[in-house]
Amino acid sequence: MITPNRVKALAAAGESLTVEFKGEAKAPLNDRDLVDTVICLANRLGEEPAWLLIGVEDDGQITGARPRHEAEHTDPARLAALIAARTRPSLPVCSGGSGSGSGT
Repeated sequence: MITPNRVKALAAAGESLTVEFKGEAKAPLNDRDLVDTVICLANRLGEEPAWLLIGVEDDGQITGARPRHEAEHTDPARLAALIAARTRPSLPVCSGGSGSGSGT
């Protein structure tokens, strides 16, 4: 699981070839845009891990991710399964929240 401090550090450093922000303050991130963004990050050059921070706006402000599943919860396993099912070859991902309670 990513820590709240790591999310803050990544957000403060800004977007790069290995860090992408997808804010949800104005509208929820749909499944297609989520998968497309993961594909873009997977296709970049280099071996460094990539980070997709859902709930971080383009300016680095952490606004929180909206729950994607029932009971106002996002299930990291279901998120990883969605990405694997919609990519060929299937992309393995590590997903999880920061544990901050904001859904980020």
